[in-house]
Amino acid sequence: MFIVDEWCWGFMKGMRIDTAGWKSLKRERPELLKPLHLFGTKAGFRELDAGGADKMHALWSPRITPAVHNIHRYWLPYRRMVTVRRAGPQH
Repeated sequence: MFIVDEWCWGFMKGMRIDTAGWKSLKRERPELLKPLHLFGTKAGFRELDAGGADKMHALWSPRITPAVHNIHRYWLPYRRMVTVRRAGPQH
């Protein structure tokens, strides 16, 4: 069994640096944050315990890596828009 909570705590803590910036993802794709929330917040730990910690860990910890990849994919179009805006018009 992998210990994933410290990484998830760090990710969730990092999100708090720019709470407003994460609102669109939370609204549009909340399922992507679910595994990170479970292992990275006090409320998530309560949910894990309520569902049986070992069973929930086995179910949810393998979903962390795909979630992070999908979060990255979610932000790519936004990053491209910012890059294009910063570069300005091309002549």
